Amino acid sequence: MKLRLGITVILAIILLISAKSIFQKIPKPNYINLGPSVKCQRLPQFSDYPTAQAIGSVVVPIDFKSNERAKAMQVEILAATPSGSNFSGSFMLVETSCGLACQNHAIINSVSGAIAHYGYRTKVGVNFKPDSSLIVFDNTYYDFKAGQLTYLCEK
Repeated sequence: MKLRLGITVILAIILLISAKSIFQKIPKPNYINLGPSVKCQRLPQFSDYPTAQAIGSVVVPIDFKSNERAKAMQVEILAATPSGSNFSGSFMLVETSCGLACQNHAIINSVSGAIAHYGYRTKVGVNFKPDSSLIVFDNTYYDFKAGQLTYLCEK
């Protein structure tokens, strides 16, 4: 009886230590700093933010060294990676789950493999097009140019 209890306690301790190390590796979310919110006078349209034609299915390996936070979620990102550019000409937008009504997003350069952004969380999701730099996170509009997200307005 004492041996069984001792083994149970040891297993519980190992489980707690393992859980702690796993949770320390999960990246913290990267919430976009909006500053004061601005209501859209007119909703931005994808056609207002054209980019070069998507490069298609030419994809290089993802450079996880370019973003340490994304490296911790490498398996999930690789599983969700599209077969080619799907956003703003030469970028891939990847969506992974972070729970019920929660998504994390990565923006990856299809040409270099560099991760431009990782960890933007949404509740509703994201809306984007291959030939536009406009991206909508949870009804908040951004323009993605030169690897940077510029806040436009909110619905």
